[in-house]
Amino acid sequence: MSILKIHIRNCYGIGSFDKEFDLTKGSGIIYAPNGTMKSSLTHVFQDIASGIESCDRIYTERISEREVLMDNNPIDAESIYVFKEENVDGHKSVSTFLTNPELKARYDAIHLELANAKKALSKSIKRTSGSSDIESEILDSYKENESDNVYDCFLSLKALVEGDALPLYSFNYNDVFDKKGLVKNFLSENGQIVSQYFEKYNELLSKSNFFSVGENSFGTYQADALISSVKDNRFFKASHRIMLKDGSELHDKNLLISRVEQEVKSIFNNEELLSIYQTLEKSLAKNQDLQKFKEAIKNNPAIISKLVDYEGLRKEIIVSYLQQHKQMFVEICGLYTSKRDELRKIIEDANAYTEKWKSIIDLFNARFFVPFEARVTNLPDVLLNDKVAALTFAYCDEEGTEPKVLEDSKSIRMLSQGEYRAYNIMQNLFVIEGLKEDGKEHLLILDDVADSFDYKNKYAILEYINDIIQYGCFKVLILTHNFDFYRTAVSRLGITNQFFAYKKTDRTIELGQGIFKTDILKHRIIKKAHKDKAAFISLIPFVRNIIEYTTGDSCDEYLLLTSCLHDKPDTYTITIGQLYSCLKSNIKGLKDIEFAGEEKHYIEILNEATQAAMSDSNEIEITNKLVLSIYIRIKTEMYLNSILTEEQKQGENFNSDPTGKLCKLFKKHFNATKSKECLLVNKVLMLTSENIHLNNFMFEPIVDMPIAHLKALLKEVEEVFS
Repeated sequence: MSILKIHIRNCYGIGSFDKEFDLTKGSGIIYAPNGTMKSSLTHVFQDIASGIESCDRIYTERISEREVLMDNNPIDAESIYVFKEENVDGHKSVSTFLTNPELKARYDAIHLELANAKKALSKSIKRTSGSSDIESEILDSYKENESDNVYDCFLSLKALVEGDALPLYSFNYNDVFDKKGLVKNFLSENGQIVSQYFEKYNELLSKSNFFSVGENSFGTYQADALISSVKDNRFFKASHRIMLKDGSELHDKNLLISRVEQEVKSIFNNEELLSIYQTLEKSLAKNQDLQKFKEAIKNNPAIISKLVDYEGLRKEIIVSYLQQHKQMFVEICGLYTSKRDELRKIIEDANAYTEKWKSIIDLFNARFFVPFEARVTNLPDVLLNDKVAALTFAYCDEEGTEPKVLEDSKSIRMLSQGEYRAYNIMQNLFVIEGLKEDGKEHLLILDDVADSFDYKNKYAILEYINDIIQYGCFKVLILTHNFDFYRTAVSRLGITNQFFAYKKTDRTIELGQGIFKTDILKHRIIKKAHKDKAAFISLIPFVRNIIEYTTGDSCDEYLLLTSCLHDKPDTYTITIGQLYSCLKSNIKGLKDIEFAGEEKHYIEILNEATQAAMSDSNEIEITNKLVLSIYIRIKTEMYLNSILTEEQKQGENFNSDPTGKLCKLFKKHFNATKSKECLLVNKVLMLTSENIHLNNFMFEPIVDMPIAHLKALLKEVEEVFS
C-alpha cells in the first residue's frame, strides 16, 4: 500500500473531493473544521468496508460517485478498518490473536475424532431415550468440577456402566426430566404423596415372597429383566431351575411369567397403594402441562417410588442408557484416555500465548487514566474451544472499593463520555491486534479518536497510533477537528503528510498543505513580521497580552496596542514607527530588524493587509483571519461610535471590552429601529475572535473559522455600516 487515490461526488454532503495520498511513510493527517468533510469521508470508507453504496442522505436525487484506489487498483474492502466510535465488538478479535493456528489445528483434530464418536453414541441413545441433548444431561448430572468436560464425565461413569445392569425404562426421558423443571416442581409440591407411595410400595415388596427391598432389592423392574433374559426358554431347556425364597421352584418360562404377573398384580392392585396413586393422579389432572408425565407413570407405576430421589433416578436412567450402548461408550472412554495427555500439553502450550493478551491489557491499563481496568475472563475457551472472548471492564472509583464488572451495555453507558470512548478504544485496539495476525496490509481510518479526552488520555492515544505505525503492516489516515491534537500528532508522530481541509462555496473539498507544526508565534508570525503586513498586525494582540501580564494594562505601550485593536481617538494617528518600536522592545527576535514604511500610519497598513487577505485564496493562513477579525471589529466600533451619542454612552467605562459594551448600548437604544444592524452586530461578536491568547492551543477557534465567513462578514459590514 503506497498511493491512495480518492474520487468522491455527492457523498454525505461532500460535493466534490479528489486527492492522492502518498502513504509510503505510513501515515497522513487531515485537520478539518467541524462540518467540512471528516465524518463524511469516514462514512465513505465504512461503506466500502461494509460493501454498500455511498449516497447523499439529504439530497437523495443527486448522483453519487465513489472511486477509491490503492496503487491504481480498487481498494480491497477487507483491507479497510474504520476506527469506530462505538458499537465495536473486539471480543472476536481477542479470540483471533490469542489463538495459535498450529496448536488449534492439533486440538481440533483430536476433538473432531472424539466428537464423531460422541455424535454416533448420542444418536444411538436418542433412539432409546427420546432425548436429543444427552450430552448436557450427562454434564448436568455428573459434572464434578467447573473445568470438567463430557469426556471427564464418561470416565467417572465407566465403572457404573460396566457394573450391574440397570433396568431400561420405556418412557421418553424428557417426559419425566423436562427442561422447564415442571415435573421437579410438581414433585416438590406433592412430596408427601410421593413419600407415602414410596413407603407403601416398599412395605408391600418386603411382605412379598417374590420381591425384596433393602441392600439386595429385587423389584418389578428386576423381575422384568429376569423374564427378558430367559424369554427364549433355553435356560430352562438346559434343565436349570429357579428356586424362590419360599422354597418353590420354577422350571418353565411361562410359570415364571405367571408368577411375576401374579406378584405384580398383588402389589399394584393393593387398595392403599391405589388410593395413594389416585390422589397423585388428581393433582396431576389439574396441570395440563404434565400430561406426558402422567402417561409415563401410568404406564410405569413402579417409578413413582423412585421419584422420592428425583436426581438419583435421573442418574440411574442415564447410566441405563449408556449400558444399552456399552461397547460404543467404552471405546470413547479409551480414545479419550489415550488423547488426554496430549490435550493437556496443547492447553499448557496455548496458555503461553496469554502473554500477548496480558501485554495489551496491561498497556491499556497503564496508559489510560480511567476508573476501570480491562479483563478477559474465559481464556481457556477462547484459546481452544471456539468461544468468543468475554472482554469485561471492572469499574472502581475509589481505592479499596470492590470493583464492579460492567457486563452489559446498560451499565457501560453509565460511564462518562470520556470513559465510554476509552472503553470503545479498547475494543478497537483488540480488533487491530486481530488484524495483525492475518499478515496483510490494512488501511486504518482514525476519525477523532481523541475527542472528549483529557490531555493524559490524548497522549495515550498518540502512543498507540505510534505503535500501530511502527508495526509496519498498517497505513494510517488520521482525521481530526481538534487543532491541538493535530499539532501534537504531527509533532510526536513525525507525520509529514499534513493537510488542512476547507470547503469551497460549490461544496468542493480542498486540502491545503498542513502548517503550524512548530510554535506558531515563533515560526509563523515573529519570523515574518518585518516583511509581511498580516504577520506584523497579528503580533499586536499577542504583544498586548505580554505587556498586560508583565507590566499591566495601564501603561503607555498597552494603551497604544489597544488603540490598534479598537476605534480609539488615536487609532488613526499611530505610525508604524511607534508601533514597531513597541513590538521590538518586547520581542527579542525583532530587535535589529527594520520594517519598511515606518512613516506610514497603522490604519493604512491595516487597510492594505485587509485588502490582501480578501484577495488571497489561502484558506489556512491564520494571519489573514486575524487581520480580517481586527479590521471588522474596528469598522463595527467606528459605526457604533458614530451612531451612539455621548449622552447614551455616559457613565460607561470603555477601557475594557469596548466592543461588547458598545454593542450592548446599541441594541439597547436601537433594537426597534435598526433591527438589521443589531443582527449584524451580534454576528460580529460571534464570528470575530474576542481574545487571541499567547497559548498556542488557543488558536483553535480562529483556525476553525472558515476565512470565507470572515470575508462575507466584512462585505456585509461595509455595506450595512457605511
